[in-house]
Formats: sequence, C-alpha cells, structure tokens
Amino acid sequence: MNRWVWGAVAVLCVAPLVLAQAPMDSLSSQKAAFSFDIIPFRLNDTTGRVDIYIQIPYSSLVFVRAFDKYTAKYSVIVQFRSRADSIVSEKSYPETIEEKSFENTGAKSKKFVFVQRVFALPIGDYTASLTLSDENARTISPLYQKVHIPDYAHIPVGLSGILLASKIEDAEGAHGKKSITPYILHNSGNLHGGGAWIFFELYDKKAGDSVDAVYKVEKPNGDLAIAGKRTMYVASEPVMQCYTALPVDSLSQMRYTVTLGLFPHTADPNAPVDFNNALASASHVLTIDWGVGMPRMLEDIGKAIEELRWVATASELDSLTSMTNPQEQRKMFHRFWERRNPFPGAERNEAMEEYYARVQYADEHFKSFSEGWVSDQGMIYIIFGMPTNIDVHQNDYMTYGAYSGPYTIWTYDRYGKQFVFIDQDGFGDYRLAGLPPFERYVYGR
Repeated sequence: MNRWVWGAVAVLCVAPLVLAQAPMDSLSSQKAAFSFDIIPFRLNDTTGRVDIYIQIPYSSLVFVRAFDKYTAKYSVIVQFRSRADSIVSEKSYPETIEEKSFENTGAKSKKFVFVQRVFALPIGDYTASLTLSDENARTISPLYQKVHIPDYAHIPVGLSGILLASKIEDAEGAHGKKSITPYILHNSGNLHGGGAWIFFELYDKKAGDSVDAVYKVEKPNGDLAIAGKRTMYVASEPVMQCYTALPVDSLSQMRYTVTLGLFPHTADPNAPVDFNNALASASHVLTIDWGVGMPRMLEDIGKAIEELRWVATASELDSLTSMTNPQEQRKMFHRFWERRNPFPGAERNEAMEEYYARVQYADEHFKSFSEGWVSDQGMIYIIFGMPTNIDVHQNDYMTYGAYSGPYTIWTYDRYGKQFVFIDQDGFGDYRLAGLPPFERYVYGR
C-alpha cells in the first residue's frame, strides 16, 4: 500500500508532513493498462498544484529476457491541454524495470509501479492525457481526465479535489502522525470490508471559521445512495487537511458519484443542505464492482450468480442463491472463484475473467428469443470456447426430433468433439441436435 504520513493537529484535520511508500495490496480491474487519479489542490491564489498518482501493474507491461534478467521499458507521457486545445504542460517519464524471476512479471505477480507526479497550473480548465508507451510491446495506451483550477483569490472558503483513501491509521513510530493510503483505482471493489475515507483540503482565508462538510453518494440516475450528515470543521489554519469516513459496504455494484460540499455551520447535524448553494464542492467517481480483473462491470450479484450455470454445480448454485445477506453472498461468490483461481492468491483471477468474457461474448453473438448465454450455442461456447471450425449450411436442411431447418456444425479438434445446431424457425434460434454435454467450464479449455 502507498502510505502518506501526515502530522495530526485535530481529531479530523491534519497538517501535511512526510510521504512514505509501501506496496499496495490491490491491482486495477479496469480494461485500461494502468490506473491514475488527478487531485487539484491550491498552491496560491493564482495557481493550482495538481497531484497525479499513477499505478501500472506488471501484468500490463512486456518483459524481455536478456541474459539472467527480465526487463520492461516504458514511458508515461503527461500532457495538459487548455480549453483552446493548446498544450500548457507536457512531460515524459521513461522508466526501466528489471526482475530476476519470470514469475514476478505477469498476472501471477502482485507487483506494480506506483509513482506520483506534481504539476503547477494557472487558473483554468484543462484536459489531462496520460499515455503509457511500452517500448517492448510497441503499444500506446492513453487515458484522459478533465481538470479544473478555480480562482482561489476570490474564494473565501474553498475546497480541494477529493482523494479516496482505503486506510487512515496512526503511523508507526511517528507520534501524532497519520498514515494515509490513497486508493487511486477507479474500480474500488476491494474497499469492501476495509472501509474508505474521503480526504480533502479545506481553505479559509480568515483561518478560524467553522464550516460543515457534507458528502453524498449518487447512483448513475441521480438517486441518492448515501446521504452523509454534517461534520463540523474549525479551520485553525489557512490550509487544513481533513478526512471523513465513507461507508462503502452499504453500496451495491455500480458506478457512483461522490460529492463533498462545504456549508455554513449549524448546530443541527441533520439540517438539510442544498449542494447547488454550497460554499464549495468537489466530486469523484467511485465504481464498485467485483475487483480482480473483470472484463466488464457486473452491477447485479444475482445476475452474476445466475450466469454461473455452466461452471457451478447444482449444490454450489443453491448455496449462493439461498444467501440472504448481500455481504456474505458476495464473500461466498469470491470464495467460489478463488477455488478456481489458476494462481491462488493472485489479484487477477484469470479463470473468472475468461468465464465472464465468454458469457459476454455469448450474449453479444448468440442472442435470439433468449439471452445469448443461456442459448445452446452460448452454452457450448462458454464451456468449450471458440470452435476450431464452423461449417454453416444455410441452404441445407437437417431434421432432429422436433427441429428441422438450416444447420451449422461446430468442430473442436482439440477435444475430438463436434456439435450440430439447427435453426428451427429460420430466425437464428439454433438448437443443439443431441444431448447437452456433461462437462462444465474449466479454465484454459
């Protein structure tokens, strides 16, 4: 975990001190080759300090063997463009990684590169682009984010961007200091069970005002998922660094927006707030999903469990569907896949990735009167993968039981198997001619 150590000056507000780093215990589950977060802070009245946190899993890099070492060479290019599309700032950071063991370079490894870069930008709106250029793979992976630097000179009480933290605790051997672990991943499924924090800077030109901070968590449709209560902060300094707990365990799987607002202090902690009239506000995306390398975000655990039909036994499905506690059901779901993890303990579960990628492919390609993954072709594809050969007979007819129509033959040379599907009504509703297989999905097949 990457831990920032801060000196505490109040129960909920701390003054900045030292940075200390240690390995983070989770990797990104995005399709993107790397994860990043950009947090704007106030540097002075006319300039913002932009902190960029970048995390690159080893599994996203190509390592080349040279003598007794495995080497990855890459560059991260950071660029800021103004609203007029002119380049305001641009820097390239070339890096080289060397490992002695091949096992430390791929999906089985939990290793990653974590870096922080700091830029100073004048007041304005920008588009930040971060590009990972892998020299060995000759690939380029760009990501983008909007950045706003407000006019701090005309803001009596202001707010920085939001930094999500997975842990805040007393620093070892540092009296009165706090160790803060930033959570920079846009997928925050691994925050479940460990809690989360909203970390921010509070700016007060007078130094001494009391304000209330209130957060809210909204669903994509704007519905409220969590409404935080007022928490009073006394700005004893012009710049205060503060944090408040975020109860992510109550959130289901989807993309949320976390918004933090500052309001005039009132004695009633339950007094209503209007974020449109906040003294200052900031927002951050929070995506809760299944973590560990999913090919798509699964928003419904019930649906995810239902889709286990071609890999789980009947008793396993019964156990999962009978769970009434969502948190316990989620834990059982993860245990189910960990038992099938080809690299036990690795953050990425390639078996789960492959299975749900096949489910998604089946939904996209074999849908007719039912969902693609429950169709006969979807079942065979999910269990056995892509056929070696597909022989389509659109102008020929085959009859099998009650089915008669054009047919297609899937051949799997590697398994010595062949499956015939008949389009029973001419609308692409292909049915399996013969008994369904007794096999279930197995990773790598």
